[in-house]
Amino acid sequence: MGQLKVLTSGLFLLGLLGCASGHCRGSQRVVSSASDEPVFVFKPEGSKQCQPTTGVPIAKVAEDLGPIEILSQSTRSDGKMHIALCGAATGRIHVFQIREKDLAGALSAGFQLLEKK
Repeated sequence: MGQLKVLTSGLFLLGLLGCASGHCRGSQRVVSSASDEPVFVFKPEGSKQCQPTTGVPIAKVAEDLGPIEILSQSTRSDGKMHIALCGAATGRIHVFQIREKDLAGALSAGFQLLEKK
C-alpha cells in the first residue's frame, strides 16, 4: 500500500512539473503567420579555444540562408558558461536578423531561433 502512495504522489508531482513548463496551458511557441517583424536566428561558429584558425567565417554561414534577406549580422558569445580548456568550444555564435516571414526557411537550413530574454 505504501508503494502505491509513493507512486501516485510521484505521478502527481510530474504532472505539476509538466504544467509548470507550459505544456498543459498551450503556451508553446508557434511560428506565426508571415510577418515583416524582425527575428534573430543563429548558428554556432564552431571555434575552439587555443585554436584561433578554427570556426566558420560569418560570410560562409550567411550563404546558408540562401535568398533570405539579412537585415543585420554579428558574431557574439552564446551567453553560456564554457570550461576553459584548449580544444573546448568557445561558445561563439553567428547571429542574423531576418524577417519573421523567412523564419521557417532559416530553421530548415539549420539555424535556431534566438529567444529574447
